[in-house]
Amino acid sequence: MAPLVTPPGTAAATLVIDLDETLVRTDLLFEQILRLCKSNPRLVVRLPLWAIGGKVELKRQLAEHVSLDPARLPYRKHIVQLIKQAREHGHRVVLASASHERVVTLVADHLGDFDDVIATNAANLKGATKLKAIEERIAGRPFVYAGDSSADLVIWERSAQAIAINPSPSVARRLAKTGVPHEVVRDRVPLKRPLFKQLRIHQWLKNALLFLPFLAAHHFRDLDRWGLAALAAAAFSCLASAVYVMNDLLDVDSDRAHHSKSKRPFASGDLPLKFGFLLMPALLGAAGLLAAPLDGLTQAYLTLYFVLNVAYSLRLKEVVLVDTMTLAGFYTLRILAGGSATSVPVSDWLLAFSIFFFFGLALVKRYTELTHGRGKATIAGRGYVYNDKQTVFVNGIASSYLAVLVTVLYLNGSNPEHRYAEPQYLWLLAPVLLYWSSRIWLLAQRGEVHDDPVIFAIKDPVSWLCGLVICGILALAI
Repeated sequence: MAPLVTPPGTAAATLVIDLDETLVRTDLLFEQILRLCKSNPRLVVRLPLWAIGGKVELKRQLAEHVSLDPARLPYRKHIVQLIKQAREHGHRVVLASASHERVVTLVADHLGDFDDVIATNAANLKGATKLKAIEERIAGRPFVYAGDSSADLVIWERSAQAIAINPSPSVARRLAKTGVPHEVVRDRVPLKRPLFKQLRIHQWLKNALLFLPFLAAHHFRDLDRWGLAALAAAAFSCLASAVYVMNDLLDVDSDRAHHSKSKRPFASGDLPLKFGFLLMPALLGAAGLLAAPLDGLTQAYLTLYFVLNVAYSLRLKEVVLVDTMTLAGFYTLRILAGGSATSVPVSDWLLAFSIFFFFGLALVKRYTELTHGRGKATIAGRGYVYNDKQTVFVNGIASSYLAVLVTVLYLNGSNPEHRYAEPQYLWLLAPVLLYWSSRIWLLAQRGEVHDDPVIFAIKDPVSWLCGLVICGILALAI
């Protein structure tokens, strides 16, 4: 970033920094609304009333009811560095924002590098109103202003130097026409990349479970069932993406404290929070349209899946063991929905296997988070403490082995010869499942498993090999 301009014969210019989308890679108004939704959802219904009272009233109420942790905001490192360099060279530094004074002061105190704060209190400090406040505060001295939006143009026109952070093409053109010395900083990745990342399309693979009931019943050539299962899987995929958007919006604080989740689109600031408020209803609408031709029971499973996810996001994820049982339940719900969509009864054996197998995977997820916590006392946003690590390991590996035991009991007592021409080959499933389960826990103990076991399995060649071997065994048995 270029050095600050000091006009000849004048005192050192004051550096004035905007807050939203400039110093931080987010909008604090949306940050506060999200925290209100999570910490005090009963007050969400008051948001329209506060908004009717005007922007100042809305910002005042949010500042009063929402606790914001400035340490967890996604700061722009190069702007923070510019601030420090300016102070070292004798420039005064002012934080000027349209956000509420209480919130802006929290950020200024956290960084400790500002000489003054200008923020919304009695009036909404934006555009010309902010310019007037800046000029009154700096008493006619030259200033350099860093901002991001069209509302900042009136301020840039009066500045000695302008710094524009990711301005739109039209704002950049209008800034150039002012003739003010300026620098345009573009550090935001193209929206397409974080948008697709946010949808978690790789997680749609979980919805292959909807095909399991009718395939296990050997309806391989039934095109109608293939179509119904595909429709249900598409509805679950849209619903799952909507849930991921909701989760990441509500978890943005705890994600920023996490070693890998801090890179998620909303947490990192790569995807503006306002996109989440648009994405979620769009995805829910798509899921509803896709589910419309399906039977009532499948629609009920979809609704239950969403309701449980809301409960999980707001509370259940913080309750020890209930969180992992809920995660296992999400997988089992997919199997039940697949059975209802294709009119195939789901066997008790398959349900038992699903519960134990996926409970084990959910505990792998928590164990990995504890391992990557590097000795931290707790996991942010979860109910576990570091001392739970061994208990999670024992519970998890026991559940994984119970899934293998269910497989063996099924082969021994359910007369699989009625469905399979060569059922003896099915016994080979047990050692493959035993090997894969033991291996993932061994790697988890070494800290070599991704936080999400699904991503681990997708990227792990051995997991693919085990899957191919299982398919081969089933083909031999049929």
